[in-house]
Amino acid sequence: MAEILDLMDKIKMHYKFTQHELRGLIIAILVMAFVFSYDEWGPGSTFVFSVGIYNFFNAVLIAALSILVHDAGQRIWALAIGYRLEFKMWYFGLIISLVAALITKGSLPLIIPAGFMLHHLAGHRLGFFRYGINYFGQAMVALAGPLSNADYFIENIKRLFPQSPDTEGDNIQRDLYNHVPDSDSSS
Repeated sequence: MAEILDLMDKIKMHYKFTQHELRGLIIAILVMAFVFSYDEWGPGSTFVFSVGIYNFFNAVLIAALSILVHDAGQRIWALAIGYRLEFKMWYFGLIISLVAALITKGSLPLIIPAGFMLHHLAGHRLGFFRYGINYFGQAMVALAGPLSNADYFIENIKRLFPQSPDTEGDNIQRDLYNHVPDSDSSS
């Protein structure tokens, strides 16, 4: 119970976006939306502004939801293991994404929007192995983003296609998480 209260306190104190992060998130979302909607600005090769804006707006919503769920998973997991996450937009990755969309006319949506930096939160960690930022902690934070996107997707699929309560098996979420190694089983 103390770990949950500690995590809730860390979320209240450290789950804030800086102005730099917000600007990076907005730019990354807009570039991702442009790349995803590049080839959908009208039927065939014709250009229809109203269709393009409609598809761009839908792509902005999808990209924003995807990035925010991804970042939320990484941020919460980083706080849980004693780090503060900082979203860092990668300018070169966004430029490469735009150039790839222009060259392939939108058929290859290459998305390389950002990365993250971890800042160590000081705490009482007596008895913990190798105090500080390490590769395993970074890998777990990096993995939390795609897992949170997958979890969000699976939860929405379960809401859209509910199973009857008497059906056994076919639990996608259980099958997914049974294949993820447990960090406590290192004996």
